[in-house]
Amino acid sequence: MKINGTNVKDADGKVVVKITKADVRKGSLKSSKSCAAAQALCRQEHCEEARVHFSRAYIKRDGKWLRFGVPMALRNEIMAFDRGGKFEPGEYVLAPVQPTVRLDANRKHSGVPDKRKGKHRSKGIRKRAYHVVSGVRARMMADWE
Repeated sequence: MKINGTNVKDADGKVVVKITKADVRKGSLKSSKSCAAAQALCRQEHCEEARVHFSRAYIKRDGKWLRFGVPMALRNEIMAFDRGGKFEPGEYVLAPVQPTVRLDANRKHSGVPDKRKGKHRSKGIRKRAYHVVSGVRARMMADWE
């Protein structure tokens, strides 16, 4: 995976980001590059650039992007902030992504045969509507390669 031609690597350690009132004041609504969390990461981690989305955060250091998971508390603050609400300053832990969604994870099945093969188990069951959150920043796939 690449962002603007630069390689992305999954982070191996945690980062505790301390978002201050000054970061909140400088932060921009609906912007993954200049929101309060991105401002705090750039200040604290001395990185070239930071992008914070709902489920992932990216920090660019030494010409490489590091990918972290975003905790639910920070996700909720981002959503409230993007909709014009208040962002509550505090400490949030960005953790490495789960092993099943790492970039180097083996996507193939483990070799166990699928018992449902050829069967349509969803017959007669209606699909639920997919909920799209509105009034918040754009999806993160916009500038990926």
